[in-house]
Amino acid sequence: MHELLPFLKSQAYLVLFLSVLGDQASISIPSQPALIGMGVLIAAGSHSPLLALGVAVLGAVLADLLWYGIGRSWGAAGIGLLRKRRPRLAGPLARAQSFVVRREWLTFLASKFGPAPSFPVPLLAGAGRLPVLCFVLVDAVVCASWSLVFLAIGYFAARAW
Repeated sequence: MHELLPFLKSQAYLVLFLSVLGDQASISIPSQPALIGMGVLIAAGSHSPLLALGVAVLGAVLADLLWYGIGRSWGAAGIGLLRKRRPRLAGPLARAQSFVVRREWLTFLASKFGPAPSFPVPLLAGAGRLPVLCFVLVDAVVCASWSLVFLAIGYFAARAW
């Protein structure tokens, strides 16, 4: 374990990027421990808070753009197929899709901080044809706030220790 720590410290930005990208892409990699660990390294003075925030936001936005693109390309057809095969889902899916498009700030925040995976929101935003620029701006702000919360937890925990 002690041999792993210098490697993780020297490659912290890469580990952070890959863990956030994997988490947001719905690969079972929790990114919160990496964000908290980076907050500890920031408190120690060995890493830049702005670079860490940028790396985390880049990983999250890239993964969300992947889901947005899938929704934009195949989402409408997939949702239409689901509506045909499961008519009981037609109403809830239509309401969820319109809610994501009308209230993007609220749904993006809830999806990042909620207990469920966040990929359905970008998927529905793409299927609902939310403009790409609007999606990227909202997503970047929400991803930055989400990242800041966990970086701050690590930072303040290290400072209190």
